[in-house]
Amino acid sequence: MVSATTHNIANELAGNEPEEFEASWNELRDFRMAIPGDIRALRDEARRRVAAGEDTIQLAFPEYPRLSWEAGIKPSESAARE
Repeated sequence: MVSATTHNIANELAGNEPEEFEASWNELRDFRMAIPGDIRALRDEARRRVAAGEDTIQLAFPEYPRLSWEAGIKPSESAARE
């Protein structure tokens, strides 16, 4: 008997991507690509504020929307929400 996992891997190796694979990949890519820029912006803001003489600095961290699979929706529906 072939397990569901083995079947999915076999389909992917054969070039059969899961439904909405590209949309999921793009959603995750966009999220991951945003993080380094957000960290850079936070670091730059902290440096500017320290240089300006502030000593009790609280930074506003970015909030990210839940990814489609966290929200229980399809990636294509996630794009429509934005």
